[in-house]
Amino acid sequence: MRLQSWARQLNGRERAGVVLVVVLLVTGAFLQGRMDSDGPSAAESSRLGWYEASIGDDLARDIFERVNDERAERGSPPLVWDEGLAERARQWSEHMIASGEFEHSPDEHRAHPRFVGTGENIAIDHPTTAEAHVALMRSDGHRRNILEPDYDALGVGVVCRRDGVMWVTQIFGVEQPSPPRAPVEMAPDPIERSDRGHRCP
Repeated sequence: MRLQSWARQLNGRERAGVVLVVVLLVTGAFLQGRMDSDGPSAAESSRLGWYEASIGDDLARDIFERVNDERAERGSPPLVWDEGLAERARQWSEHMIASGEFEHSPDEHRAHPRFVGTGENIAIDHPTTAEAHVALMRSDGHRRNILEPDYDALGVGVVCRRDGVMWVTQIFGVEQPSPPRAPVEMAPDPIERSDRGHRCP
């Protein structure tokens, strides 16, 4: 169904809610605090070097599964893995590690024809995927992205520096606006898992 015809079927209050959700999803990445204030310098990263992005594929999938575990526990629908978002996430993690700049990607980098809105989480300097996930869950803005019920898809990009520092980008996507859904549990404590996750080589 075309978005315009779908929207005409909503009443005024529902339309206002849809507009608000889309605005929040599109701008949400810029309202989050950073996990750390500064990243390692570009010179330091260049000196140490980093592994090709494919080395981080298993780590990225592990973080993806942890996100869906959290969502299942809190009542949010599961996200599907999207390779287009994952590629953009990998590219941004590589950009950050090469430049030494720990910052969110611009709108045009996250733009994708399948999605009307995106959100982004970034994290560095956690030794395992489990610790990176826990750190994101204990940050209010990042946790909102992880649990937001209106997101449909997620791509994760992990790049490993050769000293074991992990650079993580998560890009969330919403395929079409929908009437606001029931709120979900946003408590900061992540669910307990017995494993410690994966490490960089």
